[in-house]
Amino acid sequence: VVKNFANNAFAVHVVPVLKDNYSYVIQDMKTGVAAAVDVSEAKPVLAVLDKIGSIEKFMVLTTHKHWDHSGGNKDLAASFGKGGTSPMVLAPGDEGLRIVGGAKDSVPNVTHPVNDNDEFNIGSLTVRVLFTPCHTSGHVLYHVFHPDHPESGALFSGDTLFVGGIGAFFEGTAKDMLNALDRVTKEVPVETSVFPGHEYTVNFLKFSSDMDKDNGFIKEQLNRYEQMRAEGLPTIPSTIQEELVQNLFMRCRDPTLKKATGQAADASAEFMMDYLYNPVSYTHLRAHETPEHLVCRLLLEKKKKKNKYKKERSNKRQTTMNDKHNVID
Repeated sequence: VVKNFANNAFAVHVVPVLKDNYSYVIQDMKTGVAAAVDVSEAKPVLAVLDKIGSIEKFMVLTTHKHWDHSGGNKDLAASFGKGGTSPMVLAPGDEGLRIVGGAKDSVPNVTHPVNDNDEFNIGSLTVRVLFTPCHTSGHVLYHVFHPDHPESGALFSGDTLFVGGIGAFFEGTAKDMLNALDRVTKEVPVETSVFPGHEYTVNFLKFSSDMDKDNGFIKEQLNRYEQMRAEGLPTIPSTIQEELVQNLFMRCRDPTLKKATGQAADASAEFMMDYLYNPVSYTHLRAHETPEHLVCRLLLEKKKKKNKYKKERSNKRQTTMNDKHNVID
């Protein structure tokens, strides 16, 4: 699957990998420069580059440190480094493959760490970095666009924003995720296409449909996405505009959603984020939870049990000390 942008100024090649991950290859049609995003394994990406055939320069963008988004960095670095098998030209002055990743995340093989609001280029394209800690403490998004068509761009959102949903809070809180999504809403044009790290769409849209039962748009989108999956097609990309309606986590300030979910009209956005997400306190996400949310829930439950055990031991120890004190008295 290939999506074209900005009057064919650039293309995004969708690369399904592993069980439900997506890698991507961004191709600048004018300059012959390309970049791969979130490479879990190198071979599928190299196959796309071979198919394109006209790539002269190449780099890698990684949204966060998890192996299913960065596991292929090492093999690509070996392929494009000194003595590597790739004939492609690297960026001027580079001794090896340029691998970009968040400066606050431990991304494997990173050569060019980036920070919030940094900008760099993929040929004639501009890439802006958005720092969105939550899924990991150093997670970043990449907003890619042509300067002449900033409204027709692509957002590579890793495991922060999915079609219809969000990533697990492995290293953050509801407030962190709310801040991340607020940045997307305020700083990225609504026409921008969203390319997430996983194919979780149908489960999230079922969740949205269950929670916001009278939302006709969500029902229509769920039917469309289910048909796409039945045909073996990816459901990505969506747009920011679509996410503002079908993604409940982007509607935490929406009075209609608060009413539909039975929450108070004055419920804070942070409360709504926690309510919609929290897999320990609430059961409504269980039927549709993604694999990573299942892992997060189990980790949280384990932590909860551990804290309960510590509290019980502390109380028992305090009781014993009190008993000894009473005996002395």
